Amino acid sequence: MRQRYTSERTCRNQFPALHRALIDLNAWRPGDTNADIGGGKFDLVTDRLAELGVTNLVWDPHNRSDEHNADTLRLIKQGTTTATVAKVLNVIAEPEIRAEVIQLAARARVAFFHFYEGGTARVLARRRGTGGRRTASC
Repeated sequence: MRQRYTSERTCRNQFPALHRALIDLNAWRPGDTNADIGGGKFDLVTDRLAELGVTNLVWDPHNRSDEHNADTLRLIKQGTTTATVAKVLNVIAEPEIRAEVIQLAARARVAFFHFYEGGTARVLARRRGTGGRRTASC
């Protein structure tokens, strides 16, 4: 299925608020691996997490090459400590594709989602095996 709206021309070179908050909360430890789903074309997060001893695996079908995404997806499927999905779900109109993103993030031990709901920014942390709750728009 093809996604109606993509971030190919709108991807911004800025450090996401979700990742900034997680760093402030000491969510990562040296040796951790993060699946950065929809992480964009820039490496700001990857570079910053590397300073903390964390490997950041960016998977973004609209801003990374097919080869990069295939290699990254293989690593993500082997398991990661965390997954981050920063403002990705809001721009995917297709419920099936949103579900795929959520399922990919759910492979991590803990997944963090940042999205807007009713004009309010929300962060949802879903720990594998605890069920988690989705908003009505997901």
